[in-house]
Amino acid sequence: MKSSLWLVILSGILPALIIVAYILIRDRKNPEPVKMLLKGFGYGILAVPLDIALISLISNIFPLTFNTASAFGAIAESFINAAIPEEAIKILLLWLLLRKNSYFNEHMDGIVYAVCVGMGFAATENVLYLFSNIDNWQVVAIGRAFLAIPGHYIFAVVMGYFYALAYFLPQHRYCWAMAYLLPVLLHGMYDSFLMLTSNGLLQGGVSVLLFLICFIYSIRHTNKLIRKQLMKDC
Repeated sequence: MKSSLWLVILSGILPALIIVAYILIRDRKNPEPVKMLLKGFGYGILAVPLDIALISLISNIFPLTFNTASAFGAIAESFINAAIPEEAIKILLLWLLLRKNSYFNEHMDGIVYAVCVGMGFAATENVLYLFSNIDNWQVVAIGRAFLAIPGHYIFAVVMGYFYALAYFLPQHRYCWAMAYLLPVLLHGMYDSFLMLTSNGLLQGGVSVLLFLICFIYSIRHTNKLIRKQLMKDC
């Protein structure tokens, strides 16, 4: 039984660690200190209970309920109870991580640290999802490894890219807002599509194909953002 529990935990964490390893390989010419990378990943883990607390606070102040069987309800639920609070907590912790970090001295560093925070969050969330679906955790693990974890990676790269632009380039101060709003938009759209599909509001191969096209395009675009930051640091 113990070995099975460790297998569930490993299945939840491993995809996030693979993505962290990938981003570190991209940044291998000027790597960040291991202690700061671990701190960023730890902040991501901390983001999960903070996110739960924030959502609980919002629901107590604004006791709204959404009918997720409707398109409007599904989209509202995706943004208000997922994308908006999650990305707010992530960017707050990213700011706390970087505000007095003397190692944050290159454009690529914004992406590296944002990915560490994002993957700490994604790994923790993943483990919780697997334990809440323990009877078929293998299926859930495969699905989240190829969708949810890369999704959080996309949100993190976009956040880190615009965070670094705002930090290093005074003429791009508007990017402080972009570092939060764009990940919220992408996250909300991602969750909305999954919820609309699972509730039968989107059906057919066309919707699945559209989702895959957008998802693959987003992955390719994040690679472009990474290359742009690496070129700035040359």
